[in-house]
Amino acid sequence: MTQIKANIFNENKHYQDLYEYSNDAIIIHSLEGEIFMTNPHAGVMFGWTEEELMTFNFFNQFSVKGELEINNLRKKLIEEGSERIHCNLIKADQTTFNVEISFTLMNITNTNVVQAIIRDVTFGEETLKVLKKTNEALNRSKKDLTEVHKRAHIGNWEYDVATNSITWSDEIYRIFELNPNEFEANYEAFLASIHRDDVKRVNMAYMTSMTRKESYHESFRLITSKGIKYVEDRCEHILDKEGNIVRSIGLIQDVSELVKKDEQIKHQEEMIIVQSRHAAMGEMIGMIAHQWRQPISIVGLLTEAVQKHLLEDTINFDEVEEDLEVISNQVHYMSNTIEDFKNFFQKSNKIDKVELNTLLNEIKTMLGAVLKRHDIELKITCNTSIFLHTYSRELLQVLMNIVTNAKDVLEKKVGLKEIVITTSQEQEEVQIKIFNNGSFIDDAIKYKIFEPYFTTKSNSGGTGLGLYMVKTIIDKHIQGKISVENVADGVEFSITLPERLDIEE
Repeated sequence: MTQIKANIFNENKHYQDLYEYSNDAIIIHSLEGEIFMTNPHAGVMFGWTEEELMTFNFFNQFSVKGELEINNLRKKLIEEGSERIHCNLIKADQTTFNVEISFTLMNITNTNVVQAIIRDVTFGEETLKVLKKTNEALNRSKKDLTEVHKRAHIGNWEYDVATNSITWSDEIYRIFELNPNEFEANYEAFLASIHRDDVKRVNMAYMTSMTRKESYHESFRLITSKGIKYVEDRCEHILDKEGNIVRSIGLIQDVSELVKKDEQIKHQEEMIIVQSRHAAMGEMIGMIAHQWRQPISIVGLLTEAVQKHLLEDTINFDEVEEDLEVISNQVHYMSNTIEDFKNFFQKSNKIDKVELNTLLNEIKTMLGAVLKRHDIELKITCNTSIFLHTYSRELLQVLMNIVTNAKDVLEKKVGLKEIVITTSQEQEEVQIKIFNNGSFIDDAIKYKIFEPYFTTKSNSGGTGLGLYMVKTIIDKHIQGKISVENVADGVEFSITLPERLDIEE
């Protein structure tokens, strides 16, 4: 055996390096399988020492090869001189591993020997299995994603800037209601599918995103055979090494149903606000009646006095002039009251500049008499330099509602009853706090008070719409925030508003 090894190395000087340093196992054996020599890596691969391997028959290390297959292998080596097979071999720990073996028949000093170069391909086989499973999972995921996109009405697209060509998924064709065979897939054809009133805006938004190399996100309408659809379109840009945009990849979602639901919710909210206004109108009519009671009484008494003097011919023109001036003042007061309440119910469609102190004094004018009747003191502390650019009539309605609610709470209280309104401004935000020293709000219901139709005044005609209307106006109309907390001596509503409403009229 040693002589065979020496003869192999003598015949090919480079073979020794290959033999010693190869990452493959090399085993020289006879046609019957007797092992003559092995390289160092063979021991590593099998888990045996070189001396142990030399005691084995190589063919006995095959996991499943039978005698017939081994005989066929010998025959082919004798006839053709080489063969390559895939099989499993047995390690020292009795586990098997997958290998590729290249057999070559060699004649060394008139002796036929077989060189077996063994490569462990277990990792390769496992990798192929993993890749196969991964590919199958990827295909399933792709199928699932397509189904999800279909259910969510989301399609994906890609735009090649150089060729001006667009690639759409099947779902986008469904959304646009276009036949792929009839659609000229380019940017101009895409724009032609958009509602004409939205084309300029969409094109400008996309081109701006290209110029700035930023994400693009736009909503627009489509004109289809079934009518108008609403979609959201967004994309990211792919850059080359020089920083130039080469592709845009994005998603389009049909949001028509969402828009329809939003419109329904908006309509419901508007109806609730109308109902709330009607409920408030009933209360205001009662307040007008109360505020007019005293002026009407004064006018009536003075009129009777003048009539009496006329009948008795005891008229004093100086006194009559004074009485007529009082009557005129009272009529003017009642006229102003009507104007105040008319302004309150007038719907505001225009943002105007209003001094907050002036707005709060309107509340005092309208509610002062009814608050006084219930011994409720209204205190207002406001910096006269605070101005708001907002829907002033809607803000007035909000404040009136909160103060009226506080009045309802305080009516039955014994002792000091007060409502305190304070204001402050920090940079571009204005805060209004409305405190009343009535009873606390139970923590169990505090989170419900802004819900529609929730009321604690059902026995006294409460509709449960007032505070819902308040929150709706603040959140959605005048871009503010409202919260309520129990404080030391009562309850405090806190309203935060932007100094200038950010809405395009």
